[in-house]
Order: sequence, then C-alpha cells, then structure tokens
Amino acid sequence: MSGLRLVSAGLHHGKRRCLHMWKTPEATRLPVTGRLIKLSRSPVFNISARHAATKTPGPGFVARHPFASQVLIATLKTSAADLVVQMVVEKTDWKEIDWRRNLLYSCFGFLYLGVVQWHIYVRGFSRLFPRAGDFCNKTFREKLKDKQGLRDLFGQIFVDLCFVQAVLYWPTFYMFKNGILLGGFSEEKPYYGVTETCVVAASKYRDTFWADNLGMSAFWFPADILVMSVPLHYRLPVNHTISFLWCCILSFWRTQ
Repeated sequence: MSGLRLVSAGLHHGKRRCLHMWKTPEATRLPVTGRLIKLSRSPVFNISARHAATKTPGPGFVARHPFASQVLIATLKTSAADLVVQMVVEKTDWKEIDWRRNLLYSCFGFLYLGVVQWHIYVRGFSRLFPRAGDFCNKTFREKLKDKQGLRDLFGQIFVDLCFVQAVLYWPTFYMFKNGILLGGFSEEKPYYGVTETCVVAASKYRDTFWADNLGMSAFWFPADILVMSVPLHYRLPVNHTISFLWCCILSFWRTQ
C-alpha cells in the first residue's frame, strides 16, 4: 500500500464522520488518542496500532528488538546445548569442560545461527514467499483450505532443506570446526589459513554429505512444518527452541 494508512476522523457538532487517506511511511495518528506511533516497514515485526490505542502490551522484547534477540538466543542456546552434552551425556566434570569445543558452538551460534539465519529466514524468506505472513496468521482450518499457502509452506521447507541446509549450514559448520577445533592453539594442531580451512572443511563435508543431510532432514522436515506455520515474528524463537535439541545432537554427533 506504499505506506498508506486509513485514518478515521470524527467531526463534532453534527458533522458526519469521514475517512481520509494519509500517506506516511513512518508513522500513523491514532483515531482516539491522536498520538503518533512508529510502524516498522518490515511485514514481520510490525507492532500494531491496536496495542497502542488500547494501551495493552505489545509483542514484547522479541518484536521490539528482533535482530538482537535472535542473535542472543542463538548464541546462548548453542553454547548451552554443547555444555549439556558434555556434562550430562558425556559425564564430563565441570573442571574438565572442553571450552575450546564450546567456543566452536558459541561462535557458530552467534555468527551463523544468529546473524546469518536472521537474514535468511526473516528477510530472505519474506521476499521469496511474500504471502507467508498471511498464511501464518490464519487459523488451522483456514490454512488447510489455502492451497497457495500450503504450496508456499512446502516451498519454504524445500529451500530450507535442499539449499540452506546443504549449501550453507553444513559447509559453514565444518569451516568453524576446522578453524577453531582442529586448527591453531597448539603445536600438534597448527593454524590453518583461510584457504586451507575451506579446503579441509570441503573434504570432510564431502565424506559425510549424505549422512549429514539425510540425518538433518529427518529431524527438520517435521519440525519445519511447525516452524514455517507459526506467525513470522515467532519463527526464529520457535526454531531456536527446537534447534536446542538439534544442537545437542550435533554436538554429540559431529564434534569429533
């Protein structure tokens, strides 16, 4: 609508009410309070005027600071998942925690799961599938009747599993693993340059390509149906919640 906002203005002393179209990309004036509020340009995190007009709480910190909240959640979640595996699954004493291994997952969580995935799933998917927001906000019965929305849903899952996962996720993980866990910090494990890191990571990924992607797809295909169906501003938080279990599996499965 190019920033057009429909504003209702009441005229006193018997004058009839009328509707005005007010072009404003940044703010809109509330009909009751007359206050100006900011409206996000992003279709994903738009705090509605209804909350401000009725003075009820908005969607909260996640909606007000979407990028920062996702980076923080991703970093803490991935680091915590590795600590859970080391201490609970592998029975490692706190004094013997492998902090270098934990650094791997903290960095991977911060840079890829936090920063990169924000641009992939929020900005990128919103442009590739512009009707996703409308579909996600519908009821379950309405979603079942929305054929185009269902096609978009499985289209998102296809892009996620066949492109994001196979082309971005695993190669990035192996580069982090090779650069942090297997390179540098000691004479036995000499530092790898950027080129060597990428070459060795590609070699390792080639050997485990099918096992990595089939295993991850088996986990994430049903999970993606849920993740891609919730309202967009809850997509990454829900993804991080499910991803905590996946990160535990990843830490146990692909650290060594």
